Amino acid sequence: MHDARDVIITHRFPLTRLALGEIVRSIAPTSRVQETDCASALLRALAAAPREALILVDLGCLGQDHLGQLAALKKRHPDACLVTLSRRRCAPQTAILVAAGVSGNIGSVDTLADTHATLRQVLAGRPGFIGHLNAQTAAEKWPQAGLAELSRQELRVLQAIARGQMNKEIAAELLISEKTTKVHVSAILRKLGVSTRTQAALTYCSGLRLQGHSTH
Repeated sequence: MHDARDVIITHRFPLTRLALGEIVRSIAPTSRVQETDCASALLRALAAAPREALILVDLGCLGQDHLGQLAALKKRHPDACLVTLSRRRCAPQTAILVAAGVSGNIGSVDTLADTHATLRQVLAGRPGFIGHLNAQTAAEKWPQAGLAELSRQELRVLQAIARGQMNKEIAAELLISEKTTKVHVSAILRKLGVSTRTQAALTYCSGLRLQGHSTH
């Protein structure tokens, strides 16, 4: 039996929200479950929820920059527990989610047993990434391998990206052309297996944390 939790389920489809709510109640019967269908409704619900609320959120509800939205959400509500609902589940995706502060992920291909297991893990205060050995393994193997492939100059560019600098600023700092900077950025995204600068920055910060260094 798990302790009662305030749970907010954000998903576009009512039946999915209903099914997830039933699973949560089967694990923690006294939990208070609230359903929302978009990011703005989630934020309103969070404003009135306890700090330690469990949030199940469909990545599709957060828009294209869902990783940036997740990081902002975690920064604004650091004690909340985030579980993402996604169509994709692979080691790179898991590592990036971990770096953004996510505690678990439920993929669209997950079985009912996997979904139960993920939520039991999270409600017990443990990482819930079923389909991989665990969150630590996924986070350790992939970012380190990707970062190791970068050249020294690409690493310098990635460090600048992580500081929030744009291509023009990076070019001026490294004394290279803006066109060359763009070539480096494209190579970085390809080697890290990500599609946006935000994902690249999160991967870099995740790698530093795994090595025990500060990200500042």
